[in-house]
Amino acid sequence: MTRRTSIIVALFALRFAACAHAGYSFEAPPSHPDWEPGVEALQRLDYPAAITHLRQVLTNQPDNADAQNALGFAYVATRRFDLAVKPLREALRLDPKHLSAHENLGSAYLGLGNKAKAREHLAALQRLCSGGCDEQRNLAKAIDAAK
Repeated sequence: MTRRTSIIVALFALRFAACAHAGYSFEAPPSHPDWEPGVEALQRLDYPAAITHLRQVLTNQPDNADAQNALGFAYVATRRFDLAVKPLREALRLDPKHLSAHENLGSAYLGLGNKAKAREHLAALQRLCSGGCDEQRNLAKAIDAAK
């Protein structure tokens, strides 16, 4: 793993750990039996289990932006950046103002070495968060660390 990728993954893990500690949870999509186990797996940092559950959710609910984002998040957390791009782009197609999806897709692009694309998502967050938001600050820090 390159130093840049290590830094990105470390920042990402710290962000998720802080969210989990604060009781953060993904928005609940319409009822699906795999949603709660998937979110619980994310909170335990058991990303392979989360991916399995979230893929099941998306089999039945492909138009669920939050589930697409959560799956992309799990792929980024496992450094499978190439697999993260598709569900995160789909989350943004479904909900162009999805702050977490912008942050996660920017992180995925950083992991792939594409800082220009990561900056595009930072710019989107800056437009969406006029007073600033955690997603914008986190992605800005990750971009700075990747220099």
